[in-house]
Amino acid sequence: MRDQLLALRELLDRALAQDEVGDPMPVIAACRATMAAAGCVSAPVIDDSNPLVRRITDLLFADQALQRDTNQHDTPEIAELRRSVATLRDFTRALAIGDLAQNMHLGGGMAGALKSLQANLRHLTWQTQRVAEGDFTQRIDFLGDFSFAFNTMVEQLRDMMQQLQQSEERYRVLIEQAPFPIVISRLTDSRVLYINPRALTMFGMPAAEAIGRPAYDFYVCREQRDALLQQIRQGGDFTDIEANLRRKDGTSFWAYVSATATTFDGEPVVFAAFKDISERKRLEDELRASEALHRSIFTVSPEGIVVTDIEGTLQMISPATLRLYGYDDESEVLGQNVFDLALSLPEDKERARARIAAKYQGIYQGPAEFQAKRKDGTTFVQEVIAELIRDGQGRPTGIVFLIRDVTPRYMMEEELRLLSFNDGLTGLYNRRYFETEMQRLQPSRQFPISLLVMDVDGLKRVNDTRGHEAGDRLLAKVGAILQRAFRPEDVVARIGGDEFAVILPGTPVGVAISVIERLEQLIEAHNLVDADMPISLSIGTASGDNLESLEEIFRKADTAMYVQKQQRRQLVAADCSCPPE
Repeated sequence: MRDQLLALRELLDRALAQDEVGDPMPVIAACRATMAAAGCVSAPVIDDSNPLVRRITDLLFADQALQRDTNQHDTPEIAELRRSVATLRDFTRALAIGDLAQNMHLGGGMAGALKSLQANLRHLTWQTQRVAEGDFTQRIDFLGDFSFAFNTMVEQLRDMMQQLQQSEERYRVLIEQAPFPIVISRLTDSRVLYINPRALTMFGMPAAEAIGRPAYDFYVCREQRDALLQQIRQGGDFTDIEANLRRKDGTSFWAYVSATATTFDGEPVVFAAFKDISERKRLEDELRASEALHRSIFTVSPEGIVVTDIEGTLQMISPATLRLYGYDDESEVLGQNVFDLALSLPEDKERARARIAAKYQGIYQGPAEFQAKRKDGTTFVQEVIAELIRDGQGRPTGIVFLIRDVTPRYMMEEELRLLSFNDGLTGLYNRRYFETEMQRLQPSRQFPISLLVMDVDGLKRVNDTRGHEAGDRLLAKVGAILQRAFRPEDVVARIGGDEFAVILPGTPVGVAISVIERLEQLIEAHNLVDADMPISLSIGTASGDNLESLEEIFRKADTAMYVQKQQRRQLVAADCSCPPE
């Protein structure tokens, strides 16, 4: 029996030395085969007649508590063997559950193999801890195929860690060099974990003060940041949300905020990017103020203001303009063409469009006067100033018109013009206008031109005998007859006290004589009706072409008139035997 137990122990030592401790089944099978060969046990039933073999088998293979007490029938060797087997089983089971703290004070091959295995496992545990700490130089060569698998795993972990480190480095470089501010804060307590240089500049603080600070400190209104955070926690990212932020010095500014949830150094974080829009907000505020100012001016201005597109279609019209044109509401005129609405004369419409076309070409166009029409059909004179509206690229997009009713001024100017160029007594042109027209016609192509010079006979006698009022009535009657006798294009003027002159453009001398005859017929007809104060005119005429100055022609006509007047005086003196006038 002793030899059989020694054989069993040797079998166990050899099995452990061959790295077969990981799987007990081969050992169990060999042990049972050895026992069966020795006649100690038959598979699968153990011989109950050999209690010693039964107890050793139970010690090795049964799932029951180990019994370390000795049997009173055991010899000292048997008792020692049983204790050794129990110690081996306890040590082996401790290794199986990962307990590497057990100590075993046995010698021999099996115990040595188990101790060596424990030492290798302890070293493997230490190496695994080192790998977990980032030491990827660890290698093993004492566990066969497991060594290859372990070493391969460590190499793969090393490569993965290097790739991860390279990726993180690139990620950090990108964040550091990002052209916009970035803040990374912990999702749980909002503490800042990272802030890039642009964000530090934007908030005006060093990194030491920013790291660990609550991210809501950057917001003027914490509730706004809390609302954004709640949105992120519910799984909703956001982009370009306007937020009022605060710098270290307490000054506030506006920025776009875009944020999403992610992980950073293994923690859930909020990744937030910012864009300072303070300048844009300032410009918006200025634009709103400017628009409010311009709308106020547009509303209260006493001058008419009209805004159209580039074709002249009405888009905006001020209250003053509505009143000027006699409309009650802008809905009556918006969408209409301003030229068709406001201008009554076709030539004015053509002239207005030509002036706008010149504006497009960069030609300056000052104020211009047009005849306008109201809703009720009445007309008035308006002064218009037009200016192009341009976009940011300088392209015309519309036209603004400033409109003023200048009818009173126009009427006054017309009256002054009449006073300046017309004779107040007769309504004919005066000498100033007559001379101006002679200068204007001199270089013209309206030759031949005939001039008539006339003098009222007997005016002095009327003034002396009947008074100057009677003389003025006589002159007025002469003026009326002359207005009827000549064409609209002829220039009929009173050039002196009792002197009249007429310019006949495009009229040769023969036609001029016919005109004089018609005039004399009108005078005769008048005298038949108004015999109390008959009219008599001394008339001289002369014609010429463009080779002769009008001043010279006028002198010839004046001479001819003087000759006729002298002749009439002589005839009058001969008939009445009284001195000539």
